[in-house]
Amino acid sequence: MKICYVFDEFIENKRLIAKESTIANYHTMFINHFPFWNEDITEATEEEVRKHLLSLKDRLADKTRYDIITLINGFFAFAFSKGYINQKVNFPTPKLCKKKVIIFNESEAKRVAHYILDNFSCINLSAILALFLGVRIGEICALQWRDFNFKNGTINIENTLQRIKDLDNSNSKTKKTKIVITSPKTPSSLREIPLPDFLLAYFKKYAGKPEWYILTANTKYMEPRTLQKHYRDLLNIVDVDYRKFHALRHTFATQSNHKGMDVKTLQEILGHENISFTLAQYVHPDLTLKREQINNIYTDIKAV
Repeated sequence: MKICYVFDEFIENKRLIAKESTIANYHTMFINHFPFWNEDITEATEEEVRKHLLSLKDRLADKTRYDIITLINGFFAFAFSKGYINQKVNFPTPKLCKKKVIIFNESEAKRVAHYILDNFSCINLSAILALFLGVRIGEICALQWRDFNFKNGTINIENTLQRIKDLDNSNSKTKKTKIVITSPKTPSSLREIPLPDFLLAYFKKYAGKPEWYILTANTKYMEPRTLQKHYRDLLNIVDVDYRKFHALRHTFATQSNHKGMDVKTLQEILGHENISFTLAQYVHPDLTLKREQINNIYTDIKAV
């Protein structure tokens, strides 16, 4: 049986547990990075596949290779379980090093904060939600005013918006995509975030109709790549070096931790499944804080 047919069966099985966006990512990775697509599954030898995966080392990031190899291992495990191959196949994944995230320093964060609070626009609401509450870009694009509970002073994160490959129109020449609005990436991402008093008053002042998306002030959403462009323009206006939009979320997490927010609370506001991930990936003490903390240990000691 051809590998493409086995992969279709593998994908259909994955649909039982995976989101549509995940399925689309699997499909894209497999087509783009597994050249044995049209071969019979018994003809693609383990050595050939191993050589191909090794060739990816010079042109793809470790994280990308990790995802590809993990998918291929899962595919071959499925093929073995179905009897399409007669032996287990498993390829080693690269060891991933923690990627350093460049966040906004305190001065930059204040500059951005003052500007977006003093210059209202639907677009600036996105930076407010990311910098002051750590909301993800896809979650922001999916937000409607109905998600704000002004009586309780909270915001409910229940959806995320993203553009994915349209597998119903998967002709590789047309490369059709579509927008999907689904529940967030994990159950923990479904969350209710309390609004600080100053933001509660701010959002009340500018709130629109319940069915309006907050970034457009109408019933038509804005997609993340459009928001990214507006965000880049914002940083140019305030004369702050470009960081990825996600850096706003990391900046929120780091500042919250520095100012005493307990890690469990921070984890739940960010929508993470566990505390260890929050600490390992989202808290970035800078040199100033490290110096302050180490000096605090020795406040009672003086040099002779």
